[in-house]
Amino acid sequence: GQFFAARANTRQFVVALVSSHTQEDWYRACLKVPQPERVAFIWGSPTNTSDLRRAQCERAKAAFVLADLGSGDPEQQDSETILTVIALRSFRNSLPIFAEVCMKDANLQIS
Repeated sequence: GQFFAARANTRQFVVALVSSHTQEDWYRACLKVPQPERVAFIWGSPTNTSDLRRAQCERAKAAFVLADLGSGDPEQQDSETILTVIALRSFRNSLPIFAEVCMKDANLQIS
């Protein structure tokens, strides 16, 4: 999926906090966005409080939790998504969170 803003704010940044794949894979993915200079890549875990602080999650306008849809184990992916949502909610209760899941039944679990 893709997300579009009606009005782009050039002072806002996107922070990618990732714990899977290689740094090179994520760097290549970031270069495909319209303004790659606005993407900050941080290697870490979204379930780790110190990594969330490094990503400045306390200042975020929203969090997007993306699933690895190519994973061979959709149940495991959805479990990781749910744990990430719980960690984000625990870190900052008022943060809007948009999560992608692999199995349609998982939508009921995290809504």
